Amino acid sequence: IAAPPPATRKDTTVDVLHGVKVPDPYRWLEDQESPETRAWLKEQIGYTRSVLNAVPRREGIVKRLTELMRVESQEVSHAGAFYFLVKRTPEQDQAVILVRKGETGKDEVLIDPNPWGGSKSVSILTHGDGGKLLAYGIRKGGEDEVEVHFLNVETRKEFGDVLPRARYHAVNILPGGAGVIFATATKEGPRLYEQTFGQAPKLIFGENLGPSHILDAELSPDGFKRKGGPLEILQLWVNLPSRLKMTRPRYQGFQGDAFPVVIASGGKAKVNLVSGSWGGATGPIESITGNFMSVITAQAGAQLAFDALAGRNVFLYLVSGRVRINGADVAEHHLVELDNAGDALALEATRDTRLLFGHGEPINEPVASYGPFVMNTSDEIRNAIADYQAGKMGEVAV
Repeated sequence: IAAPPPATRKDTTVDVLHGVKVPDPYRWLEDQESPETRAWLKEQIGYTRSVLNAVPRREGIVKRLTELMRVESQEVSHAGAFYFLVKRTPEQDQAVILVRKGETGKDEVLIDPNPWGGSKSVSILTHGDGGKLLAYGIRKGGEDEVEVHFLNVETRKEFGDVLPRARYHAVNILPGGAGVIFATATKEGPRLYEQTFGQAPKLIFGENLGPSHILDAELSPDGFKRKGGPLEILQLWVNLPSRLKMTRPRYQGFQGDAFPVVIASGGKAKVNLVSGSWGGATGPIESITGNFMSVITAQAGAQLAFDALAGRNVFLYLVSGRVRINGADVAEHHLVELDNAGDALALEATRDTRLLFGHGEPINEPVASYGPFVMNTSDEIRNAIADYQAGKMGEVAV
């Protein structure tokens, strides 16, 4: 019988949410850099290794699991004339960032972390100047924090400053690579900075935001800033079941190029995965209720099929174009409602089309809403408003 795990200190932290006391005895563990947290991690890892190392036939289990995990993975994004791949072959421990000029160009390695040794990995954060500039993150192990580097894709030379290890919500390269605008998470709350390379970063927003706030920043494309044009924004609010209403808020910020693209229908359709899995790829956004969401771009004549939809609510909004869904024609700017009795969806683009497609499990709970508040009862709405008026949800300076 294994010895019990090392004891974990319980704190006396208590939050009051809508008049209900919610103990959070392990809040102190959220400070990943504190000496106490680091010591706790070291002790827990040592205990875990001692237990796992004693498992009979462990070497055989590790060998088989390693074989099963040695599969190829690939994510694709593009900007301007460049296509970017984050690809890992079965023989590689870490994914490599590659670039291809044009759809039929040759794949060339940009950043390969495998020779670095250790557990460092890389990820694409954003592009700039039509794909000619790249911001990428270097992560150590499974940390949330990354160190941000900037690369000129054409010359293969790094430029600018290295942003120190931190949790970045957004990174935007300024035109010409002169600097960067980025949002980062701190113990005090999210902060937005602008930095001209070679100079210290300047705080431009967020000094009065607390830890429960979220903050994002995006730059308009260069062409839009020069010439203007139409701008369409789609904002989706996803409800939560009552058991998750008080989930501690967290932010997931991604640029468009972070979403993997699955090529389908003989190259006539592209499925950008936001959350959930399809076609061997998985979207980067984690849904705590298992929702699937995608953005589909399809040429006229493209055909797509989605299955395993039985018992799930389907969301389908046609941004532009025209499609035929299970034999029925749908025009742009229409929201399609489908019953959840069937298991499959057949879609054919009769014109060049762009649409949002998603699905999730029905919540089947009463809904009470007022303004931005969505709860289950009128009493909960009144409590939410009272908390807002009392400043319990934080304040933003004007």
